Amino acid sequence: MQKHRRKYSRFEKIIDSIVLLGLITFWCIIWKVNQNPDQILPTHFNIQGTADSFGNASNLYILGFINTFLILGLYILKARNIPLNFGQEITANNKEAIMQVMRKTISIFALSILIIFGIILYETITYKSSQTPYLFILILFCIKIPIIFYFIKTQNIKQ
Repeated sequence: MQKHRRKYSRFEKIIDSIVLLGLITFWCIIWKVNQNPDQILPTHFNIQGTADSFGNASNLYILGFINTFLILGLYILKARNIPLNFGQEITANNKEAIMQVMRKTISIFALSILIIFGIILYETITYKSSQTPYLFILILFCIKIPIIFYFIKTQNIKQ
């Protein structure tokens, strides 16, 4: 018995390629920053964006592992074809349409996680105590984009 192989949409291929290249770039930046291991960098920011804990550059590897672990977890979820139902019931009639939207949403969610961790990495390696890290505000918007995408795309799917 042959399994039905699903096709990746062009949208998914583009987003997944960006995520892969972004993850490679993320690790290259961490490796480059760690060429100076004595450098002291912030390891935690409080709610106002002020660094409240500092450590050496090797602590960035933890950030990289968390980022990679979350993204890999999303792609495992995507590959297992698990029907997640946000906002509506999944029936035999609409399952495939919702799963297509869900796979695209997971790709967007992986991209948003990459952007969030990229903002954290950027603010960490460019931190100056006299500046307020305004890019942290973008994190609030990045996390909402996949949810908004999913709800917009599933509005036209019939029960």
